[in-house]
Amino acid sequence: MNMMHTIRNAALVLATLSAFSGAASATVVTAGNVTISAQTYGAFEDSTTHLTWLKLDNFWNTTTYDSLTASLVGSGFHLATLGQLQALQTSMPASPAAFSYDTHVVGGNYMGNPAPGMDRSLIWGIYEDGNAADGVSYSWIYDTDTTWNFGPNSVAHNAQLKNANASNQDLGAWVVSNSVLASVPEPASLALVGVAFAGLALSRRCKQVR
Repeated sequence: MNMMHTIRNAALVLATLSAFSGAASATVVTAGNVTISAQTYGAFEDSTTHLTWLKLDNFWNTTTYDSLTASLVGSGFHLATLGQLQALQTSMPASPAAFSYDTHVVGGNYMGNPAPGMDRSLIWGIYEDGNAADGVSYSWIYDTDTTWNFGPNSVAHNAQLKNANASNQDLGAWVVSNSVLASVPEPASLALVGVAFAGLALSRRCKQVR
């Protein structure tokens, strides 16, 4: 009977910690770097879908829609569709309170950014709208926004992303993995499991003393 009571208590601890962890992780987190064709990219993970995304500032350069989509062929990544982007935005809703954290994780711009001419508070990138011929679409938020914004057919498919804005060369690209990548458990998750097992061990010891 005592053993069943201990197991039940441990299960309750694990369930509570799991629920807490799930609620706290409904966001984006920094992931390990990704290498594509000998090029290293910073990355982040959507903790809801567990898909890996390349950071927006990877593409603050001479990248164009055409060159980007060509480089991603066979890489396991692709320019996100509108539906995939909106799923990410559900995990990362526009919030002035969360902007500072989000922009550092996803590679957006921020005041004090060491990159020249890029010191403004903005997260934006192009996505796949299915018809690049009439211009590529992008989505963005400023640090004061409470909803995500969309600019349809706004960037020429052969235009360098860094030239989308004359003074701030900070337009990125929403690039996502084709599937969930293998990864190790997050340290926070491992810590929660450790706490649960420690609680189980303590419970058993207390019963032995009695």
